[in-house]
Amino acid sequence: ETNNLAFADRYWIPKGSIIELADGFFNPETAGPNASQHQVNYHHSLNINVPCMVLLGPPGIGKSTEFQRAKSAAREQGYEAVFTSLAAIYTSDALEKLLVDSATAEASSPIFFFLDALDESPVTVPVVQQWIIRAAEISKNLSEKYGNQVLIRISARTADWSDQFEEQLREVWGKDSVQVYELLPFSRDQAISFIEKQTSRASEFIS
Repeated sequence: ETNNLAFADRYWIPKGSIIELADGFFNPETAGPNASQHQVNYHHSLNINVPCMVLLGPPGIGKSTEFQRAKSAAREQGYEAVFTSLAAIYTSDALEKLLVDSATAEASSPIFFFLDALDESPVTVPVVQQWIIRAAEISKNLSEKYGNQVLIRISARTADWSDQFEEQLREVWGKDSVQVYELLPFSRDQAISFIEKQTSRASEFIS
């Protein structure tokens, strides 16, 4: 499982927070008050009181890894968890089937659906966004029908996220029931710690 690998706990901050990078690294000590007070990590995605949570970031920053870690952590806590790449979903029906088949009356605990890589969908971004809106409506209905929580987590490139889509999600669940975060780069200490676990030559990579 991904959690067994040497990955540092990354910082998630509310979308739009102003941060400063030092030589490409995030510096928690110089983060603005909004970032420093509200930064969380992947464990926050297991908050069962938040029906929808979104993780944004540039390509290759580690969003999929964060979701894989969260999926593993959810299962360790006794929750159901499904991770799927939207790159492998070719129709709205396929996404709906994934939800319905997993969220049944027999499920006795919250179910997390980690929908990864919105931007890698084989259809256009506006189309997959509408698929997700439909999936959100279904997940809400399933929660009400079976009495257990069906929770959706979405990852996407920051450039492919739209305020309009975000508002549509809030219309389904409610204004305060959708949280949107951005994944920050490693801090210098995190990067050094990670590299030291991979090689004894860490000093050659970061001065």
